[in-house]
This record gives sequence, C-alpha cells and structure tokens, in this order.
Amino acid sequence: MCIDKLSSYDLLNLPPIVPPPPPKPQLQEQIKLTKADKKLVLAKLMMVCHDRLKNAKFKPEEVKSFDVAGAIPDRLENLIAQEQLDS
Repeated sequence: MCIDKLSSYDLLNLPPIVPPPPPKPQLQEQIKLTKADKKLVLAKLMMVCHDRLKNAKFKPEEVKSFDVAGAIPDRLENLIAQEQLDS
C-alpha cells in the first residue's frame, strides 16, 4: 500500500478508469435514425402481413351475427342465479 497522507489517495490501487459516455447524437441525427427505423419496421410488418394473407391457415373466419334479443333473457337468468347464490 502506498497512500498519500494529504489526499488519502492510494497510489498502488488505482480506481477503475471509466471511459466517458459517447456523445448524444444531435436532434437531426436522431430524427434520421428514427425515420430509418420506422421504415424498416413498416417493411417487416408489411412482409409478415403479406405472408399471413398468403397462408390459408390464417384466413379470417366468418363471424355469426350477434342476436341481442336472444342474449338478454340468457343474461337475466345468469344474473338471477348469481343473486340467489349470493343470498
């Protein structure tokens, strides 16, 4: 050990040297990078969507229309049953 009495600095065990952080890019450079990233993401998204549309496994299904008038009595029965269980 070799410690300076005035500053209490250990000359033999130096602290790790940390390089300074890289400078932040200017606003114009950040905008350019963001736009380039956006184009890349959109291209990948378009490719994935195109592949999914070609694949027959991912074809959209036809959805049956919802019968509101028929659902009301079913929901009322469920609510009455729930109320009886809570009592």
